[in-house]
Amino acid sequence: MMGVKITITFSVLTSSDCSSSKDISSQFKELRNVACGVLAVWAITTASPVDAAANPRLPPLSTDPERCERAFVGNTIGQANGVYDKAIDLRFCDYTNEKNNLKGKTLSAALMSGAKFDGADMTEVVMSKAYAVGASFKGVDFSNAVLDRVNFGKANLQGVSFRNTVLSGSTFDDAQLEDAIFEDTIIGYIDIQKLCLNKTISNDGRDALGCAKGIVGVNYGMMADNLPTPELVSKFLQESTIISHIRIFNTDPDSLKAFANTGIAVSVTIPNDQISSFTDLEFVQKWLVTSIMPYSLDTNIVRILVGNEVISSANRLMITNLVPAMQTIYTALVNESLDKSIKVSTPHSLGILETSSPPSAAKFRPGYDNHVIKPLLSFLRATDSPFLINPYPFLGCSNQTLDYALFRPNSQDRSMKETLDCSIPILLQCTILGF
Repeated sequence: MMGVKITITFSVLTSSDCSSSKDISSQFKELRNVACGVLAVWAITTASPVDAAANPRLPPLSTDPERCERAFVGNTIGQANGVYDKAIDLRFCDYTNEKNNLKGKTLSAALMSGAKFDGADMTEVVMSKAYAVGASFKGVDFSNAVLDRVNFGKANLQGVSFRNTVLSGSTFDDAQLEDAIFEDTIIGYIDIQKLCLNKTISNDGRDALGCAKGIVGVNYGMMADNLPTPELVSKFLQESTIISHIRIFNTDPDSLKAFANTGIAVSVTIPNDQISSFTDLEFVQKWLVTSIMPYSLDTNIVRILVGNEVISSANRLMITNLVPAMQTIYTALVNESLDKSIKVSTPHSLGILETSSPPSAAKFRPGYDNHVIKPLLSFLRATDSPFLINPYPFLGCSNQTLDYALFRPNSQDRSMKETLDCSIPILLQCTILGF
């Protein structure tokens, strides 16, 4: 037993069926040929905010000399629907460190854009349909408040406390939420999905909200027609998804440039038919200088993948060269001081297993286990690199299988979650207990 510590990364591959699937929901059509994996995550993460609140037609600024003091009185009728007896125009008012006069007030349909509430005590306040775009709420205590359908677009909410706060239907597009506290926040599932798209929320905040844990990545296949440009794909992933990792199947310069300065982690791939060349150190060093290093300063290249499902290919020469090629690439990375930031691995299919049921009986196929997989696992352990697996839940990519692929209830009496839940212990059994 080698006690291998290995990260198992699930990478969902595209099939040829994906590019030709017909009649998929219209929301998928624009990027249907990128990858079914992209489309699946897109369906989960791109529910649009309330468009009507994005650019409303606001009334002129009130000329009432005491309009800012209206916050200390609040509404008197129709709180829930934002109906008021007199407009509450708090735009550009300054309530910095106001600790007494805002608590428990009803500010339904209040206009708050450009106002400053930094450090204020707004516990138990009721804000239904308030418009707070661009307002500053740094350090505000919203504990036990009801913030219903509030537009917080571009607002500064750093260090805000949403303890036991109702956040139903509120939007936070481009808001600053660093160190915001979401302890016992009352918020619906769809609202959570939208809020989790905000990348300024801290890890503690994301945990409290129940944002998806782990890494979400997709394969970016390019073997299709009518593909969006790499620039459009990059923009889409940044602005409309929580996808943080992407894999390309080559070292395409246009793609590497498109993901520059995005923070998205990029894995590049060496095609199977080129693996033998990468056993030569001089060749690899030249390749590194021309294909990786010109982009690695600006583009977050995190992984070089040597081939794809090589062991399942049954090509003896390719299989024999796999681990030596990985070792040679690692040596070249060490020579350029890139070995800490760029890891080397290779994806496998589940076909490398001889048996997988029950998980405790799982083992690799004979012949590959000691001669190929054992040195491969030794390399991955020594270089702290992940063990990669390609499951295929999106094969077919049809209306009949879409619910299954998206973890939704379906008529086929199966779920992808069950598939993955079974695969993980099987692979752990092989990679950890088996060696």
